[in-house]
Amino acid sequence: MTEEQKALLLKDLCARLPYKTLISINGERYRMEEICNALIGIDTYKITVDGCSIDSVKPYLFPLSSMTEEQKIIYGDLCYAIIHSLAWDMQAALNELVDWLNENYFDYNNLIPIGLANDATGLNIY
Repeated sequence: MTEEQKALLLKDLCARLPYKTLISINGERYRMEEICNALIGIDTYKITVDGCSIDSVKPYLFPLSSMTEEQKIIYGDLCYAIIHSLAWDMQAALNELVDWLNENYFDYNNLIPIGLANDATGLNIY
């Protein structure tokens, strides 16, 4: 895993902390809040959780292509709000979109295709 990939994964994981995201560490499944204390005060490039490197941590996420029809409508409405918002409303609209994507465990950073996340499709874990 490159340093750039480690930084991307760390940013993604931190954004998902409030959403009870499931992660895999060396094949064992955990909720993010279970390891939250271990993540506090860590060095970005030398992350360890119970002795495991960040290289061993993978969140369980859904590809954007797996959205249901209902989710596509909500996603479209959120995107529409961003496009049609005034400059001072745009940040709030962007925040709402990112929160919704995190809350629904969508892989908006494309971590699945590069092997940094597990595909949660069909696992029935959320």
